[in-house]
Amino acid sequence: MSDNVAPRTFRQDYIGDGVYTEFDGHGIMLKANDHLDPTDTIYLEPEVLEALIRFAKRMGMMKDE
Repeated sequence: MSDNVAPRTFRQDYIGDGVYTEFDGHGIMLKANDHLDPTDTIYLEPEVLEALIRFAKRMGMMKDE
């Protein structure tokens, strides 16, 4: 396992605007309003996360490395 990847335990964080994240070792869950009882949940597989990052770059929200 790479040093920059979290172990297969769930990692949670609050990223702002009522959005919580959770990493399960493969994808990222975005949870709205409450991490224990969210109103909405979106699961981002790695390919979808990459597409979201490409979109943010095209919109000028992120710079290419």
